Amino acid sequence: MKKLTYFILSAVVCLCAGSVHAEHYPAVSNMDVSQQGKRVTGVVSDEFGPVAGAAVTVKGTTRGIVTDADGHFTLDVNNGERIVVSFLGYITQEIVYKGESQMSITLVEDTQALEEVVVTALGMSRAKKALGYAMTELKGDEISRVAAANPITGLQGKVAGVQIDMGNSGPQSSSRILIRGNSSLGKNNQPIFVIDGIIIDNEMNESTQWGSQQDFGNDIKNLNSDDFESVSVLKGAAATALYGSRAANGVILITTKKGKTGEGIGVSVSQSMTWDKVYAFPDIQNEFGPGVNSVWGLNSDGSVNRTTSETRHFGPAFDGLPYTQGSNSDNFVYQAQKDNLKQMYQTGHYMNTNVAVQGGDNKGTFRVSYSRLASEGVTLNNGYKRNSISMNASRNISEWLKVDAGATWVHSDTKNPTAQGGGGSPIYDFMYQVPRTYDTKYWLSHYMNDAGSGYNEADPLSPPYTKSLFNLLENNVTQVEDNIRGNINADFKITNWMNIQLKGNINRLQKLRETKFLADGASNYEGAKYETRKTDKNQYQLTGMINLHHNFGDFGVNGFVAFEQYDTRSSYFNANTKGGLRRPGVYDMSNSIQAITTETRIDVDRKRLNSVYGAVNLDWKGQVFLDVTGRNDWSSALIYSEGSGQVSYFYPSFTGSWILTETLRESLPQAISFAKERTTAKSL
Repeated sequence: MKKLTYFILSAVVCLCAGSVHAEHYPAVSNMDVSQQGKRVTGVVSDEFGPVAGAAVTVKGTTRGIVTDADGHFTLDVNNGERIVVSFLGYITQEIVYKGESQMSITLVEDTQALEEVVVTALGMSRAKKALGYAMTELKGDEISRVAAANPITGLQGKVAGVQIDMGNSGPQSSSRILIRGNSSLGKNNQPIFVIDGIIIDNEMNESTQWGSQQDFGNDIKNLNSDDFESVSVLKGAAATALYGSRAANGVILITTKKGKTGEGIGVSVSQSMTWDKVYAFPDIQNEFGPGVNSVWGLNSDGSVNRTTSETRHFGPAFDGLPYTQGSNSDNFVYQAQKDNLKQMYQTGHYMNTNVAVQGGDNKGTFRVSYSRLASEGVTLNNGYKRNSISMNASRNISEWLKVDAGATWVHSDTKNPTAQGGGGSPIYDFMYQVPRTYDTKYWLSHYMNDAGSGYNEADPLSPPYTKSLFNLLENNVTQVEDNIRGNINADFKITNWMNIQLKGNINRLQKLRETKFLADGASNYEGAKYETRKTDKNQYQLTGMINLHHNFGDFGVNGFVAFEQYDTRSSYFNANTKGGLRRPGVYDMSNSIQAITTETRIDVDRKRLNSVYGAVNLDWKGQVFLDVTGRNDWSSALIYSEGSGQVSYFYPSFTGSWILTETLRESLPQAISFAKERTTAKSL
């Protein structure tokens, strides 16, 4: 195994003086402000120039962008909406949009942020000023406020250096998230998600590649953002080294909500509803009809033959005169159906209800929450539903023992994700195959033959697009998932400067995908079938950790050493009917005309990691900080079939930081309110 070693030396200086304020200046005066939305351009800066990487978002929406290297941004905003501008170390600004076409926004340093305590690797809380690497922490409410089925959506435009590409297969779609760009040439460059210590892969699967595949989403869609207390984005190998090679692409660390000591019983209820509508379609010409030749053909007597069986959009120009399509003898008007692509889409909706009960006394806390989500996509016959129950509790058993535990059950149901490309995608079909003459509205009501046993062959398009409509509306592919996650942590206090933690967690995910085809032909239920694929993924992690912390005069020392075992494995069972179904619409393996086919695999994709890792954190007067970490893994994935292989690998990290303004306050100009220098070296 070849390792890459990085060495980074950086200095961060923030200069600011004066009172806290937010300023924006309209560069162009506009006395007659329209009530319609506008596209605004602007620049974000501080007292010393443009600020690159600042997040500019429209409050309460998913619209957002990150400023470029010159601090510029462009954003669509409606009058009266609030523009939120945020950047690490600065006061977050909220500005009511009043119709300006250009804006200039000045950020002011947030000196209080330096004293903040944030959640870092392994769920440990540390002072933000002590960190020698980059990270961003968001409150859970910032994520849930976006109101989307996939919680990654809530990160859009809020974290500098993070790129998010939203999926287009429906509410459950996988989302591609990159932290500081691609880190390898492989397909998976995504960070891992860690929720209360449980590692969840955000890996894209084969369904997200080109072709008529369906994307049922990855495991992240089973997370309920209403349960998030905080979300920390760890960037770079120094920040993620303690998670090992799994975190080479970064870590999204999620801490869930807990009850609070001594607050009694409290109940919270939230309801979110949104509606989705496609706001833009590809520009498709409405001047030329079906075909690839710009003129009509000729009959044997020299007359014009106004009959075509072509598809595509490069034929004779529309003239509003009669013509015939394919073998259909009916006359049609040769004109564009300008909305035929739009009629393949609808207004989607999202509704989420969350109820939580929490409480605590002077020795313990608890929180129980239930969430129900129902959403329908903008494509026809596509939806996603999710029910989740989450429980957290903690108890001080004695002066030397504290125990906390949590469990979550999620049941989700995905129906007919939109195909990613090829013949199953409406965008692809209507851009490349279906001509502008196609009357989508009519055939959406007449796609089935009179007997209901197949698609309507009277469709003049060749091949009939009613086959695609029949498949879209009558043939269903669904996936039901059950996800059970649990964690427990026992904290033993040995002395005032040492404690021992024993941790364990499990993550079990079961999926059942069913393909139910009423028919795939034009009559007699031709092509009817029933297919099932059941997968079972099991994962556990056991950790023992010794923590030490002590002060020696002006010096503070914190450290730990941990032993860990991580194990994951999967199994699957496939079954398919053969030769059609005896009774139409009865989806049961016993209804197969011929003997069914099956396939079973147990303990596939199995991997075990045994690990030893630790860290030492040193500080001097809260001004100079030094962090050293090291981790060694023994991976079963590196063993060859004959038993050989180098299974052990080690990776260290080193970070140092110096807050110059605290050490050299008397020597620095008053205009410099904060200056920090960072040094990082790591191998991963």
